[in-house]
Amino acid sequence: MRKLQMSDLSPELVESFARVLRARIDAANADAILLSGGLDTSTIAAFAAQKGSIECVTVCVRSDAPIDPAHRDLLAGKLGCDPASFPSPDAAFAQECATTLHLPHALHFLSLDDLLSHAPATVRAIRSFDPMQVRNGIPIYVGLVGAKARGAQRVFTGDGADEMYAGYSHMWGMAPEKLAAYLRHMASIMRFTTPDLAAAVGIETVSPFTEPALVNLAFQLPHAAFIGERDGRVMGKWVVRKAVERLLPGSLVWRVKTPIEYGSGSTFLGPLMNARISDAEFADAQAELLARDGVRLREKEQLYYYRSFREIFGPVSAAAAGKGDCPYCGTVIDPPNRNYCGVCGAWGFAGDQP
Repeated sequence: MRKLQMSDLSPELVESFARVLRARIDAANADAILLSGGLDTSTIAAFAAQKGSIECVTVCVRSDAPIDPAHRDLLAGKLGCDPASFPSPDAAFAQECATTLHLPHALHFLSLDDLLSHAPATVRAIRSFDPMQVRNGIPIYVGLVGAKARGAQRVFTGDGADEMYAGYSHMWGMAPEKLAAYLRHMASIMRFTTPDLAAAVGIETVSPFTEPALVNLAFQLPHAAFIGERDGRVMGKWVVRKAVERLLPGSLVWRVKTPIEYGSGSTFLGPLMNARISDAEFADAQAELLARDGVRLREKEQLYYYRSFREIFGPVSAAAAGKGDCPYCGTVIDPPNRNYCGVCGAWGFAGDQP
């Protein structure tokens, strides 16, 4: 199909994008959504609400949870938000979204130890001890359990919007031709754990932005559909924002990219493990597991998850790693052009450019 030739992001282009997205959402017949209050899930909720009511589920760390203040302040500076919004910035945004759209909303507040109790099930479902994947996966797993308890069988997630519509900041400075090539590269390597987590719970997830219609549309759009600037801040997913500009409050439309672990508060599991596992215990376990399993552990939180992984699946075999395998845990990298190991979280050992 011929690439659309438009120098600016016209209203017609925005409406064309909205029609494609709305059609995929309408066809999904989902009965719930994991609502973070971020742009992606809020957009899906806004279009789904036009068809009818849908259950919204949000998982957050309790406001009284003891959290590491240094980590909180670091995140607040990174996201440009009030430190007082932590441990779970998603809570207020998700509530605002559900209230605006008049949708039923189940907001689950958990302690850090409550979240941690779901780590083994999450590790089992995604077959990973990568701290980032597990931290992001735990609130998703808990949310899917909650959705199923409310009768849901098909649950919307926002997967794929950042990958296919330039939601990541490293994409924003790319020249148009480089971004176009990079989007194709992302389409070839993007993988998500949500289907595995849903399968473990016994339900399905639906991710409209990963469907061929939305992926192929991204390949046709002009650069202006991806990158824009508002109040001096460069932002991605421009066409997505414009598509819901009249459906959602500005606080949701122009919210900055907030990873699940930051928004839900599961990011504070890292500092919690740092406090609970002593340096001496970590050093001893690090050396022992390197000698016994050949696995190279980088941080205390990873050690905690690897212990669950090892109990469930047995040791990894990094000592036998060959060409194309992760040098940290021995996993075969698939697809081979990824620069990231989904099992242990190591990255940077293969080219990530198309």
